[in-house]
Formats: sequence, structure tokens, C-alpha cells
Amino acid sequence: MTAKIIATLNVAAALSLAAVLPVTAAQARDKDALQKTLLATTTGDKTKGRAIFDKVCITCHKFGDAGKEIGPDLSTIAATRTRPEIIDSLLWPSRVIADQYQPVLVQTKDGDVFSGLVVKENARALTLVTSDHPDRPVEILKSKIQERQKSTVSAMPENVLDPYSPDEISGLIALLLAGPGGQ
Repeated sequence: MTAKIIATLNVAAALSLAAVLPVTAAQARDKDALQKTLLATTTGDKTKGRAIFDKVCITCHKFGDAGKEIGPDLSTIAATRTRPEIIDSLLWPSRVIADQYQPVLVQTKDGDVFSGLVVKENARALTLVTSDHPDRPVEILKSKIQERQKSTVSAMPENVLDPYSPDEISGLIALLLAGPGGQ
């Protein structure tokens, strides 16, 4: 979902829309086939994986000393997730969302809708980081909030790896499994 949606769209409609937009039937079949390919591949070129990480993942994830702490730190993901779980998380990021990374949808009294991760909250305001603009947090005064809900859609874009080949994605998986020191 984008950071700002058509003003007439309410939070419930935004939740429904986000749930159906990310994957078409053809994309789902393609992802199922990609998943089988990735599960059958046990190696990967970590250099290709690093190129993907540096282009796509680094804006939200830490890996060693590089990246940002918006999404989970991927430095030690191999210690907590199996290869099939990592593949699932890459292909379908909204299937399992850890509580601390659960996005919220906020509709203001002006009709603006924001989707993002809460990075700061106090009695006066709520500050969100959106996947569209992770470097520009959005502060929303609580007095301006009409509705607030948890989102079932991950902040990680559903089709973020679509431009990459199975070989390149295998490299990313190899990189994540090796960890920052295994490059």
C-alpha cells in the first residue's frame, strides 16, 4: 500500500484492498513454481545476493553493519529460520508478521490514510515509517486520527523480488544463510 491513499478510502476498505491487490492468480502460480525451484536449489552466488540486498533490502533491513533497522535485522536470520522459512518470507512477506513489525493503518479526520510501522508514540502523536519513504517518518497528531487498525499486509512489498531471476534470489538466500561474516 502507498503511504497516502485516495482521501475517500476508509481504513476498512484499505485493509480489504491491500489483501487482494498484491498477488494475481498467475503471480501465485509463478510464486509456487519459484518456491519449488528455490527449494530444489541448495547453492547460490552470494555476490548476486549481495547486489539484491544492497539494491532492495538495505533500505529497511540490517545485515552486519549495513542497512537500516526498520524491518528485522537479517544478520542472524540463519540462527532463527530454516531455509524454507526464509524462502516463504521472501516470497510471501505477509504470511507471518512478527508483532514488533506489524504495520498499522491510520485514517485521519481529513480523510488521509497512512500505512506504516510505529517508530514512536506518545500522548500527543504517532510517528510512522512507511515502506514508500523509509527515510521520511510521518508524524500524525493523535487529535487528528479518526481510526487506527493493525494491517494484515507486511510493510515489505509483496512482489519485491519479481525483477530477479531464481539464480539471483538463490544468491540472496545463500547470503542470508551465510550471515555477514560468510560473504
